[in-house]
Amino acid sequence: MGCALQFRNVTLGYDRHPAVHHLDGKIDTGALVAVVGPNGAGKSTLFKGIVGSLKPLAGRIERGALLPQDIAYLPQAAEIDRSFPINVYDLVAMGLWRRAGSFGGIGGRARTAIEQAIAAVGLTGFEDRAIAHAVRAPAAAGRPHDRAG
Repeated sequence: MGCALQFRNVTLGYDRHPAVHHLDGKIDTGALVAVVGPNGAGKSTLFKGIVGSLKPLAGRIERGALLPQDIAYLPQAAEIDRSFPINVYDLVAMGLWRRAGSFGGIGGRARTAIEQAIAAVGLTGFEDRAIAHAVRAPAAAGRPHDRAG
C-alpha cells in the first residue's frame, strides 16, 4: 500500500502558539487510525491541518494524490453553528455534495449511505430533527448515545 498522508516535522497551532509539535510519520492508504488524547492535546488542530484549513507553522503535510477537498471532515459540535436551520439528514447528505454537485440529486445508493451513516452514530429516528435539537452537548464530547429526548 502507498502512503496516503505523510507528516514531515510538522508543527500546527494558532497565533504562533503550537498545539502539535514536530510531528513526523505516515499513514498508509487504507489504514484505520484512531487519534486519541486529552482535551487540548491537539487532535482537532491536527485534523484541521490534514484537511488544509490550518496552515502548518513549520514543516509540511503531504497528502499524496489527495487534495484537501477530497477529505471529509466534520468539526466538533462546538464549531458548528447549531442555529443554522438544517436537519440531521440534510447535514449528513452534505457529505455527498462533492460527488453530487450543486444541483445533483440524491439517488437510492446515496440515501442508503446517508441512512447507514446516521445509524452508525446512533441517530436513527432523528433524521428530521434540527441539528440544534438533535444532540445534547455531552454527545458532542464523544457520547452519541446520549441524545436529546
